[in-house]
Amino acid sequence: MAHALANELGYEFLEVKSPELISSSMGGTAKNIRIKCAQAKAEDYCVLFFDEIDVIGGKPSGNGGTSDERTTTVTQLFTAIDQLTENSNVIVIGATNYDKKLDSRLLRRFGSSIKIDVPNELGRQAIFKLYIERLPKVASNVKAQNFYQELAKKTDNWSGSFIKLLVEQATRLAVKDGVVKKEHFNKAFQSIANQQKQSWYSYQNQLENIAKKR
Repeated sequence: MAHALANELGYEFLEVKSPELISSSMGGTAKNIRIKCAQAKAEDYCVLFFDEIDVIGGKPSGNGGTSDERTTTVTQLFTAIDQLTENSNVIVIGATNYDKKLDSRLLRRFGSSIKIDVPNELGRQAIFKLYIERLPKVASNVKAQNFYQELAKKTDNWSGSFIKLLVEQATRLAVKDGVVKKEHFNKAFQSIANQQKQSWYSYQNQLENIAKKR
């Protein structure tokens, strides 16, 4: 939706995968946020999209040094959003699957929120079909309705972005073979399923490691 909005307005689109901003050094995550926001501000017109914003905009944990580092990160995010919203040429959008983990002060900084339910099984089939049929070289048993159904059953509660990520990962795994096969999807599925579980917890671990260094 964010990308579609940018296209409709004729704006540049800058997507930020929030887990990739995480740094193990003190203040490193806040610095990465500043860099991305500066890139958006440098554009004449831009939609800045933070995916998985809960990773950097979560509630304080109250765990000493870990909480201090999170406070630094969230404060930087607040400051960056405030500065960008003063510039009417930049639109800031955030997305999360875990809205209850968000800091309430962050929610107040967005003008509105839209709840988009994850696709049902038929919806997931349609999304898999859309992405898979775009691939140039695919095994015949992958570009097949029964395989779309199989994938849809395995990905209950997955968002469209994770489905897209699964197809992209399977495609990367297929580079050496030259053809995307079922085995590539099976390997990619395990990787993405683990990523869903770990994206939030990896940040917690990073914060704890920073706190231990103090």
